[in-house]
Amino acid sequence: MENALFTLAELLAMPQFPGQVLLTGGPPPEEVPIRHVSVIEPPADDFVRPEELVLTTALGCADAAGFLTFIADLQRAGAAAVCLSFEDPRRRVPEEVLAFARARALPLVLLPWELRFADIVENVLDRIRTAREQAAARWESFQSRLLSLYLSGGTLGQALGLLAGETWCDALLTDRAGRALASTAPAQGDGWKLLLPLRAQGREVGALFLSGGRATPEYLDGLSAWAPYILTPLLLWLDRAELRSAAQDQLREELVRGLAEGAIPDTAENRARAQLLGLRLGQPAVCLAAADEGWDDALREALRAALHTRVSAPAALTGRGAVLFLSPDEPPERTAEVLRAAAAAHAPALRLHWGCSGSGRDWASLYEEAMLAADLCRREDGARIYLPADTQLFRILRPCLGSGGSRSMRERLLAPLRDYDRGHGGELETALLGLFDCGGNVSETARALHLHRQALRYRLQKAEELLGFPLSDHRRALALDLALRLGRLDGE
Repeated sequence: MENALFTLAELLAMPQFPGQVLLTGGPPPEEVPIRHVSVIEPPADDFVRPEELVLTTALGCADAAGFLTFIADLQRAGAAAVCLSFEDPRRRVPEEVLAFARARALPLVLLPWELRFADIVENVLDRIRTAREQAAARWESFQSRLLSLYLSGGTLGQALGLLAGETWCDALLTDRAGRALASTAPAQGDGWKLLLPLRAQGREVGALFLSGGRATPEYLDGLSAWAPYILTPLLLWLDRAELRSAAQDQLREELVRGLAEGAIPDTAENRARAQLLGLRLGQPAVCLAAADEGWDDALREALRAALHTRVSAPAALTGRGAVLFLSPDEPPERTAEVLRAAAAAHAPALRLHWGCSGSGRDWASLYEEAMLAADLCRREDGARIYLPADTQLFRILRPCLGSGGSRSMRERLLAPLRDYDRGHGGELETALLGLFDCGGNVSETARALHLHRQALRYRLQKAEELLGFPLSDHRRALALDLALRLGRLDGE
C-alpha cells in the first residue's frame, strides 16, 4: 500500500498546469510526497513545513547569493519541491542555486508566468484532500480485514502477514521486553526499523518494526500517520496473548506453591503438567524463600510482580512468604538482591529476609529447609539472606527449645540481665549478643552496634558484675551465648 498522499509526479502530470520544466533531478518524482502547499517569498523564516510544495517568484532575491540563501533555507526546512515563476522571461535560476539543489536532491520546477498561484494552490489542495480520503479508505479496509482475522481466530503471525502484504515490507512485533512475538522473517539482524511503539492505557506494551528496501525513514514516517488503523487491531492480539500469559502464570504459580507446600504430590501426571508449564521437576534445585513479615496485599502484589518480571525461575507466593527454585549453579544472593531492589522500587516498606536451602530434588523438603533459614534470618534480623551454614547452630539447639529444664535454666542465668534491661532498653543483652556475633572482638562489636568503645566496655563490665563471672570464662560465656540465642529463637 502506498503511503504517499500526493506526489511530485502527479503535480507534473496535472493537465491544468502545462509547460512546467523540472530543472533539477533527485529522487524519482513519484517518490517525492507532497503533503502541504504554500506561497512563500524570501525570507523563508519558519513558515515551511516538511514535505511542503513551495510556490515562489523569488522577488526578494536581488543577487545569486540571496537566491542561494533562500533555497538553502527551504531545503533545510524539508520542502518537498520549489516551484519558481518569473515575470521577466529572461530571468534564469543562478547556476550555483541549481548546483546546490542537485547536490541536495531538492526538485526545482519552473512554471510559466501565466499560471496563477491561487489556481495551483486550490487544485493541489483538492488533490491532497482526495488522496488523503482514498488512503484513509484503503487503511480502513485494511483495518477491517485485520479485525475479521482476529474475530475468526487468526494468529498474530497471520496479522503481520497482512501488514507485510500491504506495505511490501517484512514485519516484526515484540513485547515490552523486546522479545519477538511474531514475524514474517527471521527476527535476527540489524535491518529492523521501528515503525511505531504500541501503547495501551498509558503504558508501552510492545513495538512494531519493518524491514526491507522500502523501509526508509521517509516511508516509515508516512506510514506512522495511519498508526491508529494498525494499532487498534494489534492491541487486541496483544491483549489476548497477555491474558493467556497471565493465566499460564497463575497456573504455574499454583503448581509451584502446591509442590513446595506438599499439597501436590510429585507424580508422573504432575510432572507432565509441570513440563507443559515450563517446569522441570526431578532436576537438582536450590530453594530460596522469604518469610512473610506481616506483608499487606499491596506489598504482596509488589513482590509477586517482581517474581514474575525479574526472574525466570519457578516462583510463587505462599501462605508463609515467597519461594523460588533455582538451578544449583545460580547464585542465590544475586537473585535475592535483584528481587529486593525490584520490589523496593514499588513498595519501599517491603522487608525481605531470605533463606536458602541446599541442593536436592524434593521441592517440599527444600522449601522447609529454606523457610527455616528465612524465619531464622527474620527473627535474628541478621544478614539479608541465610545460607545452610547459617542455620547449623540453630539445628543443634532446636531440641532444647521444647525442653522445660533448658528453659528454667536459661531463665535463672539471664534473670539479672533482664531485670536490669527492663529499665535500660535491653542494652546489656544487645551488647552481649553483638560481642558473641563478632567473635569477642570489642572494636568490631562497637562498630556493628554504633557505640563508642568505652560505652561498650562499660556495658560489658556491668553485665559481668550482674552475672557474677568474667566473660573471659570460656565455658560460662558459651553457656551465656547459647542461653541468649535460645531465648531469642524462643521469642523470649
